[in-house]
Amino acid sequence: MTSTALSIREAVALCAAWADRFAKQHGCRALVVKGSILESQGLRGPHESIDVDLLVDPAQFTSFAEALADAGWHAPKDSTDAGIMEKHSATVSHTHWPITIDVHRYFPGFLAEPQTVFETFWERHTTTEIAGVHVNTPNPASHAALAALHYLRHPDSGLALINLPKLIELTPAALGETGLAELSEIAAATGSATILAEFLADVGAPPAADAPGLESALRQWELNTHAGSTTGWLVKVFREPIRRWPREIWYSLVLTDEQIAAHYTMPGESVRSARWRRIRKGLANSPRALAYLIRFRFTHRRKRGDV
Repeated sequence: MTSTALSIREAVALCAAWADRFAKQHGCRALVVKGSILESQGLRGPHESIDVDLLVDPAQFTSFAEALADAGWHAPKDSTDAGIMEKHSATVSHTHWPITIDVHRYFPGFLAEPQTVFETFWERHTTTEIAGVHVNTPNPASHAALAALHYLRHPDSGLALINLPKLIELTPAALGETGLAELSEIAAATGSATILAEFLADVGAPPAADAPGLESALRQWELNTHAGSTTGWLVKVFREPIRRWPREIWYSLVLTDEQIAAHYTMPGESVRSARWRRIRKGLANSPRALAYLIRFRFTHRRKRGDV
């Protein structure tokens, strides 16, 4: 007996349709995002996706993840990286599918409460045909904001340098005057107006302003956008009481054998060798990361007028 394997392109389309149906069957509000949806909405050129992205109602995130686990979709061991921002998604895989599903509780850059952001998207959501069925997706204006923030999260990456200019070029025609006005409304409602200010100007959308009270979240976004993994560990240590710093520093350096084996060993490398390689790299990067943190905090103190 011969078996027929799905190509990645086929698997992405079929899995997107399956995930949308699965969410509906479990009474969960979910939107299929990015991938071919952006292409069909005129916000990106031809693109080969390698996974499926879902934005799930934050209130249902945990129950939906549990339902996926019951259906055979499991997350690998958590990354050991110390995040500056709260973890926003979970990647799950299945033994019978050649791709993964990224389940998002929120997308970084939307600084309003995740539930507020999701409701803003949901009240405007539309459907798009994938694999012969209609799945729930963001409307073009919401999707343009999401895509821009996705690229701006790492503005110096190859992904951003290639795709952000293309998004800026395509957005005016894809949205039209009414859609551009809606894009600004979405930015204001989701707390992304400040981050998207330059993007809004570049595409010809009206200026927008965030609600007050998002200054701390904006600082975290800015720090996360330009920080490396060593900076993330330093932030994690500094958030703890001073009495716990020695324990946190020791853990940050050493980790457990299981964590080193799962995330840091190269083919044929021992856990001991991988641990020492990681420690050397972390210690080498620490002075630069610490200098960046001091400079970052001093800059924001000056903006507030504290110095």
